Amino acid sequence: MKTVLIVGGNRNKSFEKKGQEKKFKIIHHPAHVKQKKSKKYFESMIKQSDCIVLFTDACSHQNMWDIRDLSKSYQKPIVYPKGTGTSQALQLASNALEEKQIS
Repeated sequence: MKTVLIVGGNRNKSFEKKGQEKKFKIIHHPAHVKQKKSKKYFESMIKQSDCIVLFTDACSHQNMWDIRDLSKSYQKPIVYPKGTGTSQALQLASNALEEKQIS
C-alpha cells in the first residue's frame, strides 16, 4: 500500500474514502489556515510518504518551497492539482507513482 501525503484542503473524510478506493494510505495536513511551519515539521511526513499532493492555494509560500525542497531531497514525486478536487488530486498522485515505477 502506497502512502500519499496531502498538504492543504479540508476534506479529510473524502481524502480517506477516495484513498481507500485507490489503495492509498493517506497522511493529511489540512494547512487551511496559512500557517508557517518549519521545514523540519514536514520532513517526517515526507519521509513516510511515497508521493506528495500539494494544494498551493491552501498553504503559505514558505511551506510550499520547503515541501518542494524536501520532496526533491528525498526523491518523492510531488503533484500540484488545480483546485481542491479529491478525485483529481489522487489520480495525479496515482499517475506520478506509476511514472516513478516505470523509470
